[in-house]
Amino acid sequence: MVRSDLANQLDLNGAANAFKWNRIATPKVNLFAWRALDKKIPVATELVSRGVNLQTTMCRMCNVSDETSDQALQGKQRG
Repeated sequence: MVRSDLANQLDLNGAANAFKWNRIATPKVNLFAWRALDKKIPVATELVSRGVNLQTTMCRMCNVSDETSDQALQGKQRG
């Protein structure tokens, strides 16, 4: 329910600097949404770009493509 409410209020394709804080949501949720818009969620591709040594960047859910923040937030399995 929270996920669908946030999805209705947030444009994940918008610019990160256009983020509007939600006064109803907890600070933790606001921070996560802000980080998601700025592509700063610690998924495999982001960790590797920050210099973390990983064996693979493949998504563990689908094993078809690299794990990205967009894919992780969709919450769907592919493949």
